[in-house]
Amino acid sequence: MIAGLNILSFMARCDGQWHPLETEAIERFVTSLWIRKEWDGDPPLDDIIAHAQRLSPDANTALQGLLCFASNPISTKVLMRSISDLISSDGIICDEEHRWSVEIAEFIAEIQSRPRPSEMNGSHGWRMLTGEDDRTGPIAPELTKEQRQLLSRKSSDSDAV
Repeated sequence: MIAGLNILSFMARCDGQWHPLETEAIERFVTSLWIRKEWDGDPPLDDIIAHAQRLSPDANTALQGLLCFASNPISTKVLMRSISDLISSDGIICDEEHRWSVEIAEFIAEIQSRPRPSEMNGSHGWRMLTGEDDRTGPIAPELTKEQRQLLSRKSSDSDAV
């Protein structure tokens, strides 16, 4: 959930203002994820939204958070729908929101184009990419050298704009 909040907080702030309707998009994300993960009880939306509004992630943090979502098609779908909802929520799609939504979609597509453990002789490559090991399940995500370079390149691109 924290990775998703970082991504959505980044998107809410990328145009320089957090519109109240963007908060509603984040609430829908939290509720959808809560239901899909079958977590007990109701989500503490007020606390979660207050936390999200205190976040101020940079592009690297947002893109790194995508690694938590890219290995699960359902989670990716929930996140991408939430990004779309957030961007369109205030009725204005600015250049930065559009540019970052494209960057995020490309980054996810690149990650998902990598072979799965069943397509590899060993699991090490997929484990390093997604934080999943086909023998032990989820582990702490680690970035490969190539991913660090991609994040660095994307961050440099955003600084230049």
